[in-house]
Amino acid sequence: MKMQTLQFQYTSRPRRKTVAWFLKGNSPAAWLTIISQWNVPHHSLRLLLIPQSITNREPCGLLVISNKDSLEQVAPAGIPYGQTTSRLFLPVEAQIFPEVTNSELQSLLSEQYTYAWHPQCGLVAFEPEDEKTVADFLFGDFNRQTDWIHTIPGNAVLSQLRSISLIELPDFSSLFGQEEKEIGSDAPSLDKLPKAPNESAFDEIPNPLQLPTKWLAKGILSLTKYVPTKTSGPPTWINHLENWASQNLFNAFKPNEAKRNKEINRLLNLLEENPDEGLRFALPMGGDGGYRGIAPPSDSLSMRDINFNLSQMGGGAADFWDIPYDFQMQLLERYRELANREIQLGRYRRAAYIYAHLLGDYGAAAQTLAAGRQWREAAALYKEKLNKPEEAAKCLIQGGLWAEAIAHYEELKEYEKVGDLHRKLDQDEAAVKSYRQAVDHFHQQRSHIEASRILEEKLHATDEAIEELEAGWPHSSQAKRCLENLFGLYTKHGFHQSAHQKIHDLSEMNLTLSDRLPLVQFLTETTTTYPDRAVCEHAEENARVLVSRSLKQANNSQKKELLSHLSQLVPSDKLLQRDTGRYLQQIKQKPKAPKRRLQNSAINLVRTIELSQEVDWKTAVCLGNSIFAAGYHDTSLVVERCLWDGTVDHHRLKWSLSPGDIHAYPILLIPGSTTPDHSLMVRAVTARDNFKDQTFPENDRFPDSVTVGDIKGLSHIILGATPGSLNGVSWNLAIQRNQLLTSSYNQQGYLIASHTIPILEDLTLQIPIPCLERRNKLYFALGNQLGILDSQEAHFEEFHRPIKSMVASTPNTQVRIALSFDQGGTVIWSGYGPNTTCSFGEGLDDPIACFNRKGNLIVSGSGTLEIYKTQQQKLEMIKSSTLNSPDPIAVLASNHADQIGLLDQSGNISVYQCD
Repeated sequence: MKMQTLQFQYTSRPRRKTVAWFLKGNSPAAWLTIISQWNVPHHSLRLLLIPQSITNREPCGLLVISNKDSLEQVAPAGIPYGQTTSRLFLPVEAQIFPEVTNSELQSLLSEQYTYAWHPQCGLVAFEPEDEKTVADFLFGDFNRQTDWIHTIPGNAVLSQLRSISLIELPDFSSLFGQEEKEIGSDAPSLDKLPKAPNESAFDEIPNPLQLPTKWLAKGILSLTKYVPTKTSGPPTWINHLENWASQNLFNAFKPNEAKRNKEINRLLNLLEENPDEGLRFALPMGGDGGYRGIAPPSDSLSMRDINFNLSQMGGGAADFWDIPYDFQMQLLERYRELANREIQLGRYRRAAYIYAHLLGDYGAAAQTLAAGRQWREAAALYKEKLNKPEEAAKCLIQGGLWAEAIAHYEELKEYEKVGDLHRKLDQDEAAVKSYRQAVDHFHQQRSHIEASRILEEKLHATDEAIEELEAGWPHSSQAKRCLENLFGLYTKHGFHQSAHQKIHDLSEMNLTLSDRLPLVQFLTETTTTYPDRAVCEHAEENARVLVSRSLKQANNSQKKELLSHLSQLVPSDKLLQRDTGRYLQQIKQKPKAPKRRLQNSAINLVRTIELSQEVDWKTAVCLGNSIFAAGYHDTSLVVERCLWDGTVDHHRLKWSLSPGDIHAYPILLIPGSTTPDHSLMVRAVTARDNFKDQTFPENDRFPDSVTVGDIKGLSHIILGATPGSLNGVSWNLAIQRNQLLTSSYNQQGYLIASHTIPILEDLTLQIPIPCLERRNKLYFALGNQLGILDSQEAHFEEFHRPIKSMVASTPNTQVRIALSFDQGGTVIWSGYGPNTTCSFGEGLDDPIACFNRKGNLIVSGSGTLEIYKTQQQKLEMIKSSTLNSPDPIAVLASNHADQIGLLDQSGNISVYQCD
């Protein structure tokens, strides 16, 4: 007989009634907090602790079962569970596969146990004594052996309570203000919108002439259809009568715009007075048109379910209303206020409903659902509406929905993560298969270190990991790091004889000088880091031999490097130190090419770094010791990186774009954070393409891997963004319906709040919108106005010219912001006034600026480079030089305070030293 294993699969709709909830975590206090909010008798609840695995009895969550009441109406708090047969509990959306009848399932389960089936932990059986009640979590064991002999008497308190007083007495006007603003949770009490306070009682009286006219028109049309049709000649009185009846019938059913406007006014009034009821009638103001057909026109708003429901995302017939612009602005602003408030109250599903159904902001809705631990709904939005499958998979993992996450990661070809999830589910055979796929993937990409890491750590195939690392020397970009990791494996497993033989084999290889130099460096390091003395001595001996072989072929800088390694081999040998120094002095120096000097001798051109010349470069930023540049090549956006010493990474990141004039799209390229971080955000502004995360891998010259991906939020409408601040908050800006939409996100990427700011219709915006964040304030430019948004409100300062760009001094220093105009610019200081703004760059067209680590302002434009000192709320020009190169598209400041870089459109980075 063939045996089959029962599994369950997720379905899109519930298959059984909710009688239990699985609460994730291991904190009884958190569980009781959630249960206390449910309107059910607590004595009727049965509690089962779900262990993490068969070997780890620590709880991963609590299953709360109701004996009497359905739990469908309680606030969503985890995974809803239903009941199959009398003893098996499993998620309400779970379908058992292959299908079995209840009697078959009953026969497989023992009558003395209660069973809970969890997608992560599997099937768990509970004996009757395993069941807990709410009281079991409240009563502790106080019969402890405690030593009370070391007690210290405390301060005596008054024996009689005299009075209780408020620290601050509220005034009468604010005594009940909070209650008036609270959104209740009672059942809906309205079946239509109530009148607004300014409506007349006569407004509801119908027109007595409309009803007879409608029925008369319908009667005429029903009679004239029997009259024979005349095919030639002028229209008869019958034709005129038909036209009159048709027109009146059309007018009778035509939507009344005055009534619709009145209904919108009622909605705005109800949203202000009773937001809970108002949201039930709210009119959607955004979305992607996911409707089927046109509904009959109506003059009234119908009631809706205000909790987010993925199954209600589009699909119905639509009745479009032509709403006046001022009403649109009021509704959008009020909706966002209510969404922010629902988040603060912890009602994430309602906030998600507002964002998705009413505003069409699916990015904010997905982030809100994730913040509210509604993982499956958040994942569905990320995948289906936002086309961000990576974020969808992350949500499923956070929610413990590992089987569903596996399917997502398989589509993304993230095989290592697939293997990790299979291993967590104790599916070892499937995990090994996925890890093998990951190894093959990394091997094809010549990422030998990653492939060997999986072989060693995940598959425990040490011999294969060693072979993979050996394949990386000497012709991969990670060659030296492959050797370091190889000898790390020798150390870990005690393969000292293999290490000894490997050093011999490396020394006998026929290598070019460029490959021999990193080998000498590696052997020199090995002499002090490897734990076996014989191996260290062998490495020292072979390093000496390689140095002697290489000196004749090396140029002066290479000779200096080789002799430096030779000195490190025996640091105690003072004679060797003297001899190597004397040898270097005796080398005949070749005449150096004179340094190119600008008009001011204090600014010298040190080097020129050449990026790919076929790319139309648009922007660049610094991250750590690296420079990252972004531009367009054919129909793709590309990002390259280099070091300040001139080293260019040949690994290029590329994203394909939809056809169109892509070179007209500005590019946003910003660090993921203002603090040291290994991530960048990139986007072609106004393009609807998604920018999937890609990574610059670590190699011998670039020790850090850097991930580059899309901006948080509804990225295709974003026109400006800021890096994460010191406390992890980042901002993005978008334009919707002539309003500036600002959204802030925490370090985990969850939406904190969003604000709308009206802007003038005829305002010409700079794209991307110049913006930055300093000390919890968002600074942004709209035309010639500088906006400053804090937690309370936005205020504006007006300048004489439109603001084209802005930069700020480094974090943790006095806030200085440089605004660049089409000619010249202005520096402002935090808390500025009329006396704390200073102009710079007089006569420079379209200047580009940045601050260096000293706080100096570097400005370039019109073939000129200027450097200003900005201390003590004053600007002082300290250097100025003329450039003999094209005007830059980016001005960059290195970690060395006296070094700056200028990138032009052809990809040349001119590095200057400012003494």
